[in-house]
Amino acid sequence: MAAGQIGDLAHLVETAQGALSRREGAIVQKPTGAQVAYPIEVGGQLQGLVIVEVRGQSGTALTRALRRLHWGVGWLETLFRRRE
Repeated sequence: MAAGQIGDLAHLVETAQGALSRREGAIVQKPTGAQVAYPIEVGGQLQGLVIVEVRGQSGTALTRALRRLHWGVGWLETLFRRRE
């Protein structure tokens, strides 16, 4: 599947549910790489969840993805705070 296309996302559900139930980020290692989920919470209210799949086994790729995800979620939290 090419980047930007959405297919069957059922394989992400378990990771997403874990992050949502604990209301904290989750990293789940899979044979093909890692799944990273991060809930977006503002003022004690859950606003959404970001989940990405990092393919490959490179620790560098995972570290880079976590850094980008952290900054992106921070930007979304700021956007939600402005709308309050």
